[in-house]
Amino acid sequence: MKLVIGIHNHQPVGNFDHVIEDIYRSSYLPFLERVERHEGFRFCLHVTGPLLEWLQRHHPEWLERAAFLVRAGRVEVLGGGFYEPILAAIPERDRVGQLRMMCDWVRQHLGADCRGVWMAERVWEPHLAGSLARAGVEFALLDDYHFVQAGVPAERLTHGPLLTDDLGDEVALLPISEQLRYLIPFRDPAETVAACRALHERDPEGVLVMVDDGEKFGAWPGTHDLVYGRGWLDRFCSALVAESDWLELAHPSEVLRARPPRERVYLPPGSYFEMSEWSLPMPAAETFADAVHRYRDQGRWDEMRPFFRGGFWRQFFQKYEESLLMQRRSLLLHEEIAAAEATGADELRVDEARDHLWRAQCNCAYWHGVFGGLYLPHLRHAIYRHLILGTEIIQTVAPPPRAQMVTLVGRAGTDVRLGNDALELYLSPDRGGALVGLEDRREDWNLQNTLRRRREAYHTKIERAPLVGQGGGDAAGEGQGVSIHDLVTRVTPEIKRALAVDPQPRYSLLERFLHLDAGFPDVLPDMGGQDGGDFAAAPAAMTSPRFGQTGSLEDDRFQTRRDGRYRDRDGRSYPLQVEKTVALHRNGAAFDIAWTVRNTGREPVRCRFAPEWNLALYDGGAYAPEGGEPAVPLDSVRLDRRRELAVLVPLHRAALRWELGNEAEVWIHAVRTATQAEDGFRLTYQGHLLLFVWDLDLEPGVTQTFRQSFAVEHGVATTREA
Repeated sequence: MKLVIGIHNHQPVGNFDHVIEDIYRSSYLPFLERVERHEGFRFCLHVTGPLLEWLQRHHPEWLERAAFLVRAGRVEVLGGGFYEPILAAIPERDRVGQLRMMCDWVRQHLGADCRGVWMAERVWEPHLAGSLARAGVEFALLDDYHFVQAGVPAERLTHGPLLTDDLGDEVALLPISEQLRYLIPFRDPAETVAACRALHERDPEGVLVMVDDGEKFGAWPGTHDLVYGRGWLDRFCSALVAESDWLELAHPSEVLRARPPRERVYLPPGSYFEMSEWSLPMPAAETFADAVHRYRDQGRWDEMRPFFRGGFWRQFFQKYEESLLMQRRSLLLHEEIAAAEATGADELRVDEARDHLWRAQCNCAYWHGVFGGLYLPHLRHAIYRHLILGTEIIQTVAPPPRAQMVTLVGRAGTDVRLGNDALELYLSPDRGGALVGLEDRREDWNLQNTLRRRREAYHTKIERAPLVGQGGGDAAGEGQGVSIHDLVTRVTPEIKRALAVDPQPRYSLLERFLHLDAGFPDVLPDMGGQDGGDFAAAPAAMTSPRFGQTGSLEDDRFQTRRDGRYRDRDGRSYPLQVEKTVALHRNGAAFDIAWTVRNTGREPVRCRFAPEWNLALYDGGAYAPEGGEPAVPLDSVRLDRRRELAVLVPLHRAALRWELGNEAEVWIHAVRTATQAEDGFRLTYQGHLLLFVWDLDLEPGVTQTFRQSFAVEHGVATTREA
């Protein structure tokens, strides 16, 4: 029989060098060192583009050693999208382009031809067969769960590849064994040999495939000591090579030649099993997990598994609007590149912009499961940085109008982009005229890179978890490893207190109508209980920008109007109208905002009007100078009434400045989430909330206008005393 063993090594665009270096030393390097010693051990290898480029800069000797194993016939290199995109979530041209880019890089630097591909997160949608075929791909590896969901009998999963197609464009598929994925490296190597022997006894021509994350060989919690300190990998290689009389360590392409696919299968959209839970929105994700545990406890899981479906990857766009926003922003850049190319724009500039786009398609920041992913602000920052850089480049050869209609989080073509030489603003009438993107061209920085606090399925685990210092956490087997999916972790009291849920996305220019008794400490944990208005992020009518019949721009301001209500704590309802105007300066990093609030009812209205901003200012790295006193890091602070506010962000050598038409109190909170990571739970910074609080006292038919001017000043001193 044939056994295919493979590893997939990946680091996301935007990860920190020191983090990658630690993983290199704990996993990538020792794995290669150990397997080199076992000449009979053959495997396949997939390394993603961001990691290949990092290795080329920091450890080219690792690539040279991998290339030697390729020449020796011991390693087959797998391809894939170069920057590890979810292929189903990007346009066809980018799909094929990234696949070909990987093949070209591997051929040039490793001397290998990529016949097959690793699918990022094993995400499959039926139309991808056509894209793979058009890119010259012969086969792809997917989890056996895909095939089970398509009704393929379990015994057929060990006969070798199956064939699929999209409108006649064909590609072969190899099932990855979930059983082996959970055995390796967490159980004794003898158990892997036993699983192979059991198949060999049933079918001497059988095929088993195990390709999984390389980081589980040393970088996952507890695995470095297991795999290297206790000699698991050496014993594993020796155990498999010792069975060479009946067990062949084969490459995937060899399996394809020896067992050409004879059966056809059409797989539904899906990924590996855990992803089907993670991609579900709440409360469905929690219900799904409970049902799985119930069937397993009843011993009925094998019976139910073929019919038990959760979500699929695209549902992260449904679950996390911030993910959808990044994807739509990347599609906007894709469209700009295509339009520039169609007009014959400079090819070098177009290719440079496209490379930034492709980097921004790296999947990790778009979703969240057992790894931080979307919840890690530095990964989101990297996505936006490349989108901004690509936009700057393409707009040098194809300048856009100052205002245009785009598609981001609202319905198709209803969002607005305002741009000048320094800033790009993205505003959504469907979200109440909220500012959903604030891109600083000079620092390649989206100040609106924030994240809403949501209920996650694992929050129940946090609520039930023992506190640090108590017993009952950090599960591990006797002499065995434990998968990151099975870790039980102690948590701090701060993490248990960080489970609040936000009523709306954390955009800016949201209109809050706070009750008169609303207090500063209360707004972060309980905004829904302090805000009596129904305006924040609720759909508003757009009255500007306006375009002429020929499409010419007549008014480049952004203006919305909404009729809504304020309800006081006694339930009394007061009708109000809010008109909001945003005007971007012709030049420079500045814009003005005006809110006109009208009492359209018959009773006086008394509350507090508090426009809300949410900005990515960095945890412990933003300061508000007060007079001659040294500035202190912003965390949770109430500032007295004022007409000006300055916030220093040393990382970008920038000062954010607000000028107010009337004195207002300023309430500031750092926003943090209780986030699941591969080693447990942690507090993760997601932005700063800033509320500018004015008293509102309106008689019937009376209006009151509130004004703000906002500017980004660059090149300021980096010390707190600035």
